[in-house]
Amino acid sequence: PSAFSLQPSAFSLQPSSMLCNDSAISCLPRSTTRCEWMSVRRRILTPWLLSLASLLASGATAMPALRPTAVSAEPPVAAPSAVHPPGKGAAKPALRSDAAKRVSFLASGQFAGDTLDASGLRGEVETKVPVALLGGFSGLEYTGQGDRYWAITDRGPADGAATYPCRFHELELPLPSAVTNRLRAQASSKANGAATENAPAGAGPEPVVITPKLIATRLLKDVAGNPLSGRSSLLPGTATDGVRAKRGTRFDPEAIRRHSDGSLWISDEYGPYIARFDKSGLELERLAVPAKFLIARPAAARDDENNGNTSGRRANGGVEGLATTLAGERLLALAQRPLIQDSVREGLLFQGVSCRLLELPLDKTARQAGATSASISVAVSNGVTKAVARSKAAAGAGEPRELLYPLDLPGNGLNEILAWDERHFLVIERDDAPGVEAKFKKIMICELSGATDIAGSERLPPREAPSGVQPIAKQVLIDLLDPQWNLAGTAFPEKIEGLARGPLLPDGRRLLVVGSDNDCDPTEPSRFWLFAVPAAL
Repeated sequence: PSAFSLQPSAFSLQPSSMLCNDSAISCLPRSTTRCEWMSVRRRILTPWLLSLASLLASGATAMPALRPTAVSAEPPVAAPSAVHPPGKGAAKPALRSDAAKRVSFLASGQFAGDTLDASGLRGEVETKVPVALLGGFSGLEYTGQGDRYWAITDRGPADGAATYPCRFHELELPLPSAVTNRLRAQASSKANGAATENAPAGAGPEPVVITPKLIATRLLKDVAGNPLSGRSSLLPGTATDGVRAKRGTRFDPEAIRRHSDGSLWISDEYGPYIARFDKSGLELERLAVPAKFLIARPAAARDDENNGNTSGRRANGGVEGLATTLAGERLLALAQRPLIQDSVREGLLFQGVSCRLLELPLDKTARQAGATSASISVAVSNGVTKAVARSKAAAGAGEPRELLYPLDLPGNGLNEILAWDERHFLVIERDDAPGVEAKFKKIMICELSGATDIAGSERLPPREAPSGVQPIAKQVLIDLLDPQWNLAGTAFPEKIEGLARGPLLPDGRRLLVVGSDNDCDPTEPSRFWLFAVPAAL
């Protein structure tokens, strides 16, 4: 408490008081960084000012409460170590791919932040932005046809304070013929003995600029046809009828992947849920998620969720990424941050480096068998549950598995996972800083084959893998802040969230599409970057 002082004079409604600096507000520890100030401005000051404006308009005189504990939702933690060692007795995971040397930056493009979607919706949400605002993209998926992609927008503006209908889009990201012709020429030169695969596409050092095109927008509805909304207060029990009473209608879409029958898997960070929708946006089913991922007391406010639960996903830290294996038999769901029970609280902040990757069978019979199977045997030592690795026969019988993804730094988060070839997956690992303050925006190559199944571990130690547990092996494929790409700088976005495995290119490599999420900020573009990546890593 001594670290906080709320001074009413700091909240006079003057333009200067909107700036997040030491003279404008003093409700956080003095060690708070500029990135944390930006987080506070977005998560605390903006809703507070909106509440104040509403009260003033109604003639009220009492000042709304400012809640500094909301900063705990996405913890700006200090990094005690960049090392995440495997447990005792486990060999250090190793990948020795040279794929990073064979990546080329081909093109970039963007939608302006104030672009409207194709939903036809009219009016504004509570934060005075159009309800049809296109927003950014939390997930991307190739449709399998031409230059067409699916893109998912998350819960909308104001971090769940707005009644923003959930939606996904069909986009066209055309790769110009000048690029494909150059790749074809490079492939021909290589066949004749010239090693030109790493040469940049397009004339000069800069990639070409493309103009993305919006084709369609579809709104998401639950199994009963109720519209799904990003508003965090639409909790279970807030309605009295059927599905809405049981589950509520709040939904925070974060990832989108194609199922083998053409339907779409979409993850919800609120639950977390993993739901399948048809192409019109109607929900078809939801998969069972292990209880350890769920919270007992959901709440509209982030700090209430974090402070009111002792296990399950953190607020705004649920299932952020989805991948379906190329054969289509498994679905992988990646938690953005370590679960509450896999972290340690230090004051208002969480510390933790062990994120869980959930692997589910996609055969319906196998899913049902896995959901009802007996719990895995465990051994407990020093308060930490250690998994007893299951046999390949058990894992192949349709039971879910969980694997450990080790964060490079405890302040990092995970935003997407993508199956790239039969053995390897790509994962976005990043920090929460935008612009010149960004230090970690990387796309990792991951291999799962040697990783230990930790499904029997109800808790993980916050700073290292449990004894005998082998984490997922990983290495850097693309560092988006590497000077060779010329992307770093003041305009670089905070949130890199989408990955799509595009078509094969004329030189034998494959197109990788990377996208950003602008949090429905009309002043911030939604960006795309297109890379050529070896088809096999």
